[in-house]
Amino acid sequence: MVNDEVTKKENQPASFMTWNDFEEAIIDLAIKIKKSGKVFTGITGIPRGGLIVAVRLSHLLNLPLVEFTADRKVLVCDDITDIGKTLIFYKRTNMPIAVLIYKTQSKITPDFYSKKIENYIWIEFPWERKVPINFS
Repeated sequence: MVNDEVTKKENQPASFMTWNDFEEAIIDLAIKIKKSGKVFTGITGIPRGGLIVAVRLSHLLNLPLVEFTADRKVLVCDDITDIGKTLIFYKRTNMPIAVLIYKTQSKITPDFYSKKIENYIWIEFPWERKVPINFS
């Protein structure tokens, strides 16, 4: 597996997702998954952003959160398909994939997504925000 960690380029347009935006997107994603009629035995998340998505979906869909497995009945979650390097492994093993944001330049197309972005914009999720903390 490859870490799909991508860094923001200078002067790259950005969009900032709030916690309310996240909740709207995750509910939309849960509805799409449920309406698909597909049955999953569990859900897992790609560290780091995918874990947040997986935990919230596990509550909304009443699915157990499981460790990584090659079971094709386990839904693999991530926050975004940026270039797709992280998720390509799962796609090659035919595991179902759900993401909040699907960027069309990604190497893979997820089975489920809430939002589709066709231009290269940087997305900052609420759990990624840097806030000043005094640890002394």
